[in-house]
Amino acid sequence: MQKKLLLMLSCVLVFCLTGSTLAVNVWWYGADDDGDWFNGNNYSNSAVPLSDTGVNWSVSGLSKAPIDISSGAALCSSLWSYNESNTHTTMTISGGSITGTGYLLTGTGSLSGKSTFYLEDGTITFPRVIVGHNIYSGATDKGYLHMTGGTLNATSSLELHKADSLGQLNLYGGTINAGVLYMDTGHLLDITEGVMYLDGDQTDAGDDLQTWITDDWIIAYGGAGTVMSEYNFGSDQTKVWGIPEPATIALLGLGGLVLMRKRKTT
Repeated sequence: MQKKLLLMLSCVLVFCLTGSTLAVNVWWYGADDDGDWFNGNNYSNSAVPLSDTGVNWSVSGLSKAPIDISSGAALCSSLWSYNESNTHTTMTISGGSITGTGYLLTGTGSLSGKSTFYLEDGTITFPRVIVGHNIYSGATDKGYLHMTGGTLNATSSLELHKADSLGQLNLYGGTINAGVLYMDTGHLLDITEGVMYLDGDQTDAGDDLQTWITDDWIIAYGGAGTVMSEYNFGSDQTKVWGIPEPATIALLGLGGLVLMRKRKTT
């Protein structure tokens, strides 16, 4: 009964987010247990997704995880993950690309589950990227997007703002290009080695971006660093990045000095 309810709620979510039903909605079954996106046996309709296909995967009796893309050009309409209690769904992009015409969503379908997208290399492109969208209010775990490299293109909006939900985006490497950023309480954006570009000038003190930085919804180096932003007139974009605290910079400099000394003595 719970699995049927989860499937029904997922279908309702698809309708609400897109405004209409998708041409095809499928489940990732992972029947061959190889994590291969391009293996049609892993889907409920026994076919590799096309640009009009909405893909749902979760850890449950319906689906297996993880999904891994290391090369090739994956297509879909929308891609969303939900899970049952005390489970963790994952998808890793370590090369190639995945492109959607709708939205990418990582959230939970229970009060204590979580899902994570890992972007290590390659490119993810969707009009909407939604981090932390929970079916049930009062969820105790998060939807995560963890970047250590690659490029994330949210051509319309990057959203960490669903009420009664928890979302966290770790920008530890790579580049985010987003049209608009939306945030709300309960969500967090942590920046270390990565950089984010947002459309327009968002550097004025009264802009939402600056408020979120002041309120520590956007932090750098786990809260130990400083979030920086600057506007480029030529590209009409605001660049957002993080710098470490002075003590960390000093330690990094000391490490470089020690390395130089070692090289000189070898």
